[in-house]
Formats: sequence, structure tokens, C-alpha cells
Amino acid sequence: MAVAYYPGELAAALHARWLALPAAVPLPEPPVLTQFLSTIYQASLLQEEGRGVECHVVLATEQQLAHPSLAPGGYHVLALGEPRPWEEQEIRRLSPAVARPSTLLAVRAATTGDLVLWGLLVADAPWDYLPGSLPPASSTVPAVLEAGGRDRAG
Repeated sequence: MAVAYYPGELAAALHARWLALPAAVPLPEPPVLTQFLSTIYQASLLQEEGRGVECHVVLATEQQLAHPSLAPGGYHVLALGEPRPWEEQEIRRLSPAVARPSTLLAVRAATTGDLVLWGLLVADAPWDYLPGSLPPASSTVPAVLEAGGRDRAG
């Protein structure tokens, strides 16, 4: 029998396991992770341009992404003029622009505590790892989650 997990349960489990990692980059508190995961999940149920919504996202601040040398192949960040709300319909509208595995929506907590979409992270190489490839050497590379129709082993 398959077991279903909900965003709150996933956030608590992720937080507990993440803390057990040596030298792990701090994660936001479980309520923030719950909001992040719930919004991604809800967006994955939508459709845009006749296709299911699929995109890559990174939960990181501008400061955390200020060092492109931390990622394999490097990356650059495109900040939006104004942060957008972290909502399912915003993800749906932007998903065609970030369909490539090397382009991610950048999300952070605002001063209000709500999450906002503040930019795009464009990598020189896909963030999806090929089977048999080694993970990045740096523990400071931001955590990446994928929303949409594909499962990712990891």
C-alpha cells in the first residue's frame, strides 16, 4: 500500500533529515518549507499551454546565490524588477520560461514572512544530475526541488 505524505509532513521530515547532515546549509523553519512545498504541489496540478506545469525552483536568498562559482559550471541570476507572490498561478504563468532543467525560479522569504518569487537562476549546466554523476563538492550549493510530472531519484 502506498503512503501519501502532505506538505507539512514532508517539511518536517526534510527539516529533521537535513539537520542530521554534516555541515548542512540551514533550512527555513518547517512552516516556511510547508508553504514552499504546498505551493509547488498545487502548481504541479495545473496546466499551461496544454501541458502540465513543470519547473525547477530554488529556495534561496540573493546573498546565497551571490557566488556563481559554487555550482558546477557556474550560473547567473536575473532579478525581477519587483518580487512576485509565491502562488500557484504565478508558477503556472512562468513555467514555460523555466522548462529547461538549467533554469530555476528563485524564491525567498519576504520581511512579512510570506514567500516571494524574486528572480531566475540560469545555470550553465542542468541541475538534474545524470545517473552515475557525482554530487557537487560544495555543501553551500542551495537545495533544489523539482515540481511537476517527473520524479527525480536522489
